[in-house]
Amino acid sequence: MAPSSSSSLNTRQLKWIALFAFASFLWKSFTQRAPFFLLPSIPALPTPHGCAVHHAAAVHACEDLATIPNSPLIVLSCDSSRRSYSHITGNLNASLPPGELFLYNPSLPSEPPRQLDVHTRDFRPLGISAVSTSPSSARLFIANQAAVHASVEVLDVDLSTAATTPVASLVHPRIASPNGIAALSPHGFYLTNDVASARRSAALVALELLLGVPGGDLVYVSFTPGSDAGTTVTRLARLAFANGLALDAATGRLWVASTLKGVYAYLFDAANPGTLLGGGAAFLRTPFLPDNLAFAGGELYVTGLAAPRLSAGFAASGDATPPPSIAAKLVAPLEKGAGKAAAALRGHDVSNTGLRREEWRWKTVFYDDGTLFGQVSGVAVDADGRFFGVGLFWDGVLVCDAVPVKGPMKVVEEEVKDEL
Repeated sequence: MAPSSSSSLNTRQLKWIALFAFASFLWKSFTQRAPFFLLPSIPALPTPHGCAVHHAAAVHACEDLATIPNSPLIVLSCDSSRRSYSHITGNLNASLPPGELFLYNPSLPSEPPRQLDVHTRDFRPLGISAVSTSPSSARLFIANQAAVHASVEVLDVDLSTAATTPVASLVHPRIASPNGIAALSPHGFYLTNDVASARRSAALVALELLLGVPGGDLVYVSFTPGSDAGTTVTRLARLAFANGLALDAATGRLWVASTLKGVYAYLFDAANPGTLLGGGAAFLRTPFLPDNLAFAGGELYVTGLAAPRLSAGFAASGDATPPPSIAAKLVAPLEKGAGKAAAALRGHDVSNTGLRREEWRWKTVFYDDGTLFGQVSGVAVDADGRFFGVGLFWDGVLVCDAVPVKGPMKVVEEEVKDEL
């Protein structure tokens, strides 16, 4: 009987070990996630704010925008049919009208955006990036969640006439569910595939997101138009719900948003972009669910979902309560000897809600309760300091004379004064 008892004891031990291992995995997964449920209600942007929404009748549901180097122009990635499909759940419909790209000059905000020819009907644009190819032209890279197969569309655009020329439609097994994109050169770019189960199974997507499985990935794509060499896609990292991208070629930094967790920072060598440098990524947790990233004027900006339940409701129906907007920029770590005033201002910034002191790396630059602009998804700042943004389920382009938020949010100003 002793061997049987020993065997039974070992089986119980293995079960407990497996249970504790699984519990440890879940604990680590959830404690590294964005604590969005701790965020307070986001108030309306106080007036005067110097912001206005332009062209709401012409521009709808823009996921992202891209600045064009050495140009005042930006490109908007939009889709009027956005509420009619979801690539995440696999609800795709090739019969819908194609999405839209617009060329826009925010320094002349009243001038109407110019729509670009995308040269395809099956066009569901998400992330977009641009590189300059001459003083009067640029190359655009667009993540396309087309119904037939996902792709990256590459277009050349004449900035004076807005005429476009198709360069390539890149299809590859590792371009599976493209979302964020950051161009490094006319022939190479970084790309995120968001969720491993996307476009296939809503049930598997739900499980993947619940467990925080790193099913998404970061890849580097290189191609040569008109060459038999084809397209090369190199996987660089795996992430949970990989989303927006931003890069700084001058310093070799690449930032990637994981919507479940925060922002990862990698180092790369522009001479060998298919290989990441260093011993892994630095991780910056955010209090909201991060969406898109932008790098402008030497600073990193992030947008996100501050109220996911409202976002889901508004995605289903434009008559629902609009979700709030939140955008922040990355700032230097709070020094150990920082004074009480500096610590109070940093700690009470809504973009540091629920984070540990060492994680207080964010400063709010825009917020609104959805009265002016709901759920801003893509932002940028130009050389003159103008701030502009677009919204995934919003109409028009937000243009501000400057970054709207420079001090603490009104909702916490009194708390800051109390600590001082």
